[in-house]
Amino acid sequence: MHDSSRDMVLAGEQQAAELKLALEQFVRLPLVYKQESEKSKRLEENLRKLDEEVKRTDELLYQMIPRAVAKRLRSGVAAVDTCETFEDVTLLLSDVVGFTTICGGLTPLEVVQLLNNLYGCFDGLAEKHKVYKVRLIRHNPE
Repeated sequence: MHDSSRDMVLAGEQQAAELKLALEQFVRLPLVYKQESEKSKRLEENLRKLDEEVKRTDELLYQMIPRAVAKRLRSGVAAVDTCETFEDVTLLLSDVVGFTTICGGLTPLEVVQLLNNLYGCFDGLAEKHKVYKVRLIRHNPE
């Protein structure tokens, strides 16, 4: 048989080991907190970047298909269920007659400004009248 003092010594050693482990974990807490805080900041930054990319890809998507169709597709509607029939439609096709000749007398920056102004007008009108615009750029040398 064991006497009670031996049990007390063993229990004391067990408690000492547990206290030592708890102390080691307590001492590591600031380091663990710092590491977790850094992970959290990186996660927040990655989520912010992801949000920016989603917005950017949405804008690209909206240039290819109407916004309402894109939203329906994103919500899980099957592509075939987004199809509609329109009895009346209007198409506007434009051509800058003599574009090559015009560009020949301009600097590259002036060509970019000319096109930005032209497309800006079309974009403004499309937005004002809430119409869907399809961009198709084709250049036929004259």
